Amino acid sequence: MSRKNKTKNVTSIAIKLNSVFVRELFLKFLIIDICIIAGLIGVWCIESELSFYGEIVKNAQRSFEFYPIETATYKVI
Repeated sequence: MSRKNKTKNVTSIAIKLNSVFVRELFLKFLIIDICIIAGLIGVWCIESELSFYGEIVKNAQRSFEFYPIETATYKVI
C-alpha cells in the first residue's frame, strides 16, 4: 500500500477575497485621486483668471503650458 504524494496548488479563499478587496480599494482611491486632482486644476484655473481679470471672461481662448512643470501657467487670451 503505497501512497503517492501529489503536490496541489491550493489557494485560500481568504487570500482571494483579500486580493479582490485590495484591488477594488486601490481602484477607488485611484479614482478619488484623479477627481481631486481635476478639481484642484479647475480651482487653480479659475483663481488665475479671477486674479488677472477680476472676473471670468466668457468668450476668451484659454491655454495651458505645463512644461516645465515648475513654471506651469494658465493663459486667457
